[in-house]
Amino acid sequence: MDWLGFIMQFQTAIVGLIGFSGVIAAQLLNGYLARKRDENLLASKRRATTEAVKAELMNAAEYFRRTSGMDGPKADELAYRARSRRTVTLSMMSEMGYVNTTSLTEVLSALAAIDAIDGNLSFVASDTNETHLAFDTAGWTIARRVFEKAAVQMEAAARLLKVDL
Repeated sequence: MDWLGFIMQFQTAIVGLIGFSGVIAAQLLNGYLARKRDENLLASKRRATTEAVKAELMNAAEYFRRTSGMDGPKADELAYRARSRRTVTLSMMSEMGYVNTTSLTEVLSALAAIDAIDGNLSFVASDTNETHLAFDTAGWTIARRVFEKAAVQMEAAARLLKVDL
């Protein structure tokens, strides 16, 4: 039997093997491309989440730094300060595992500090409402130190975030 005879006799099997090999190759390529897509989506999600958390921390640090630098009240007056609120990361708590950091604990502690600071300062405030805290001279001295320490904590946590993915 020569080659031409062999090909004619088994042409269906040969075409089947070639076709099946093409299907296998296409599936392997699709799997590879799907993995690359998923890796890119994950990297993008990590980058976006990390950027959002870093922005929240830097905004809070700036707010606390600016507030701690404000003049305190004069005698028989009150100094008013707007309550601090997280705006970006409140809805992202379930995605904190995507944050690219060396210490997620410290980042989460800083975010929790933003939430807790107003409640804690309400004990030394002379007056409180839903939007502001008011401090007399003695309360402002304590609040200023708290704001300074909070700014340092926010900046330290923001430095732990790695955005260049």
